Amino acid sequence: MASTLELLRAAQAGGYAVGAFNVYNLEGALAVVAAAEQERCPAILQIHPAALVHGGSPLVALCLEAARRATVPMAVHLDHCTDLETVRAVLAAGLTSVMADGSRLDYEGNVAFTAEVAAMVHARGGCVEA
Repeated sequence: MASTLELLRAAQAGGYAVGAFNVYNLEGALAVVAAAEQERCPAILQIHPAALVHGGSPLVALCLEAARRATVPMAVHLDHCTDLETVRAVLAAGLTSVMADGSRLDYEGNVAFTAEVAAMVHARGGCVEA
């Protein structure tokens, strides 16, 4: 398993893109891993907060395990997160890559939300997309 930052730095240096795919269950995660392995290219498993309503921390755990077992570099990322409680929950479950989506907020609120998410994620050595 690789970090999102590692994958993106390698892609930038190599001049290629890294696909990021939202998954909602084990079958989806395994399908992304199988396709990435077949193409011999890295990929990112993304979890949307709506998927966490039903999947919770077990969904995070299965994505992390699928990424660990992959034979190509894989990362796991929380996509379009709009609240701090979800960020806390996924950090506790082992994720270190989060998209802070403050688009529903005014500019100052978006900056404040993003700064708080960044502080939480960076404290765990992770990275933030905003």
